[in-house]
Amino acid sequence: MVVCGGLVGFLLLRLFFPTDADIAKKDQFSNQSEEPWLSRAAEARGEEPDIPIAALKAEQAELGRRLMHDFPNSEVPIVLMGHVYEGHGNSDKAIEFWHKALVMNPRRADVCNSIATTEMGRGRYEEAITFWRKAIEIAPSAPKLRSDIALALMVLGRQEEAIGELERELEINAQSGLGHFLLGKARLQQKEYDKAKGHFESAIKLQPNDAGAYYGLITACRRLGQQTEAAEHAAVFKKLKAEAFEAEKAVDKTYDDAAATRRRLAAVFVRAGEIYLAAGKIEKAERLLIRAMKCSPGNTGTLLKLASLYKTTDRPAEALARYKELAAIEPAHAECNSNIRTLSVKVKQIAEAEAAFRKAAASMPISSSAYRTLARFYLEERMNLPRARALAEKAVMLDPTGPNYIVLGWACDSQGDKKGALTATQRAAELEPFNQHYQRTYERFKEKN
Repeated sequence: MVVCGGLVGFLLLRLFFPTDADIAKKDQFSNQSEEPWLSRAAEARGEEPDIPIAALKAEQAELGRRLMHDFPNSEVPIVLMGHVYEGHGNSDKAIEFWHKALVMNPRRADVCNSIATTEMGRGRYEEAITFWRKAIEIAPSAPKLRSDIALALMVLGRQEEAIGELERELEINAQSGLGHFLLGKARLQQKEYDKAKGHFESAIKLQPNDAGAYYGLITACRRLGQQTEAAEHAAVFKKLKAEAFEAEKAVDKTYDDAAATRRRLAAVFVRAGEIYLAAGKIEKAERLLIRAMKCSPGNTGTLLKLASLYKTTDRPAEALARYKELAAIEPAHAECNSNIRTLSVKVKQIAEAEAAFRKAAASMPISSSAYRTLARFYLEERMNLPRARALAEKAVMLDPTGPNYIVLGWACDSQGDKKGALTATQRAAELEPFNQHYQRTYERFKEKN
């Protein structure tokens, strides 16, 4: 049933394997290598799907502590550590870390929501309401928060308060199927059957397969004496329930609890990779995304993030390979197919350019023009920038001319080396004092410095 998603979601948060012992190890980062969680056997193992879940959880706990060590002034790793504990079934520890994160940054509405959701899942409704209200103070227009509060209030029997929250929710988001469903339930309990019927009908328009909304509509119609209409809705409800039962049986046959757990664990590696990526630590981010893929093979979200990382760091061949993997899983993925077309052209161009470079270098190995030409290609395409600089430096070493120095200045600038760019363009301007382009380029870099 669609409508049960919110409440069931609260309860499902608790269905993780508790392994407190995995997280009890002493933090000894000062005596460890820089990346113990990446350099161990876990990185070298090829049979990733067979690694025990407990070992993956222990690795995640260590990763969380490493992140807190690397970013001591940020609440972001602390938030992630809370999710690690949550995934290990330790709600108390998860909430403890989230509270620490709120001390560092009280404006985290998502953290307030995490605390509230966890408290709701373990039946602490007042605490859940308190933190959802805090989330609303931070993000007044955020959808669903008031529906969550209303659900907790309804469980506590405070129907009038719940109705008020749901009406405000629908003012913000009139397309909330959950909001209409819950308001229909609340109106039923208040014996306001006409209003209840209207909200159940609105919920069905938004969520046509919502069996729970149909059940509420049947009840409202019967209370209003509309037996024929109630019977019509009952037939639809019966059909939806039968379909849901068959779907549940199919899911039960194919459900893999270990695979589902691995997907949850992989999400932690992905989030950690995003933290390092935001800090400009590309290599660590890449290794964590690869780790997530090994933990949960075929995860399309992780594949997409890794492909995007390769694309934005000028590694088109690797990006193309990941997008093709994704297309094999989701053939109709529009973004993926668009990138495959673009990157296929770029990879072909690179291959052709490098083939031409090798041919030119082989025919005239002491000439600088081949090095300069390939460096210009990379710079124009905004890719392989470190190699572009190395090629430009080689060109200058072979032949210290104005054209070679101007390309070297461009290459230095592409990597943020303003001083190097100034020095190279100054030399180009000195070598060709009547070249207006070189003079203007040098003046521009002089202004930047």
